[in-house]
Amino acid sequence: GRGMGQYGSLGYAIDEGWNSGQILDHFYGNTTAETLAPQDIGVRLRAHDGDSTTVYVENAILVVGDQDGNWIELADQAVQITLEGNVDRYSIAVGPDCAGPFTDAGFHIESPIVRVRSAEYVVPATTTTTSTTTSTTTTTEPPATTTTVAPDPVLTVINTDDAALDVTLQACESSSSATWYRGEMRAARYEGNQRTVNWLPVEQYLRGVVPREMPASWAEEGEGAGIAALEVQSVAARSYSLAENRYTYAKTCDTTACQVYEGRESRGSGWQSSNEDTRSDSAIAATAGLVRMFGDEIARTEFSSSTGGHTITGVFPGVPDDGDDVYNNPVARWSETLTLSDVLAAYNINDLYEAVVVTRDGNGDDGGRVDELELRTRSGQVVTVSGY
Repeated sequence: GRGMGQYGSLGYAIDEGWNSGQILDHFYGNTTAETLAPQDIGVRLRAHDGDSTTVYVENAILVVGDQDGNWIELADQAVQITLEGNVDRYSIAVGPDCAGPFTDAGFHIESPIVRVRSAEYVVPATTTTTSTTTSTTTTTEPPATTTTVAPDPVLTVINTDDAALDVTLQACESSSSATWYRGEMRAARYEGNQRTVNWLPVEQYLRGVVPREMPASWAEEGEGAGIAALEVQSVAARSYSLAENRYTYAKTCDTTACQVYEGRESRGSGWQSSNEDTRSDSAIAATAGLVRMFGDEIARTEFSSSTGGHTITGVFPGVPDDGDDVYNNPVARWSETLTLSDVLAAYNINDLYEAVVVTRDGNGDDGGRVDELELRTRSGQVVTVSGY
């Protein structure tokens, strides 16, 4: 029941006709809306913890560099970066693809992080110079002389915000599986352990988050009114991630410990699938840069799947969630059956006379959620159980 309820957002959108601003105001009390300038975010890819950072690109030049971006062109399409102990020094090996084999590239990078990008050679615009010679013996000027200088191609990193998949970096997970990530990949050190980080613009990061946290198909609910719920999710996910400061080398992570993020696209043995969706992309674009603020600080906008009809009072004031009863919520109403033997075993008692609710939180039907319950036995024993 923390913060925004996802089913509630859908219910308010398709049953009540609320727009995303109304839904955000309702769930995130005492906050205001603000639009921030574009910025980047670092995402720790937790499945790669402790492993070498192995990156592959199909159809571009692979470059590595230190934290200042002093780029070194690699001859192969894959690179394997390995931390050498608990110091800022990394060995560099190259190979043809995720499966390798990898061979020493013959140099090391000494830097807190090693950056990896895809690049290409770009020819700058041609420069033209014109000169005219004036005769001293006649009033007739000779024709102008034009010289065209063809500049040398320049190695340039590729902006992969909307680039083709074949020039987008892949983080190798095995010899046959990998995930495409927009932006750049980084190897970092944390207390002698290697970390792999995806560094990219926030708006591009959200493209891999929003459809993982909320079904993109909700955009089509209520004859299209459900897009408001995805807009709410976009703002909540953006605010939550930007309020994070979990690590020195990254702002957030890619699992439910932070927010689920699965990159642009994934592949395995015999399969490949996109982790983004055009419907959630539209919601992200419609709310570009929009966050919720507590004064001058970005609010850490936690959200829940189903709130049970009322959010809890914590960071945000608890509010009724009438939208939670939307038609497709499978847990708006639920029950659980416990046998007497289950209860006796769980609380190490021999008999049970009655279960009495002592206090409730006052929010919602029947006085709200249980704060405290007592299990009473015929022999006079009382076991106090918290509502949580």
